[in-house]
Amino acid sequence: MFLGQDEPSVTLSFINYPKFPVKEDAFKKGVSFIAEELIRELKQNRTVIVFNNETLMLEKSDEIDKNIDLSY
Repeated sequence: MFLGQDEPSVTLSFINYPKFPVKEDAFKKGVSFIAEELIRELKQNRTVIVFNNETLMLEKSDEIDKNIDLSY
């Protein structure tokens, strides 16, 4: 548990396959699309995508879980 968060999580990794690479913007767009679908299907509020040169957080709302203690 971190800051009172007590929920399951999933970590996924995607690679831009070197034998058949796609342009970086197309790769990011595809990964972002999958993440948005997972947020919806898994009924999550936010997720974080870590690319080599950028970290992107996708949110449905800016609401924070009442169990999270930010007073640390």
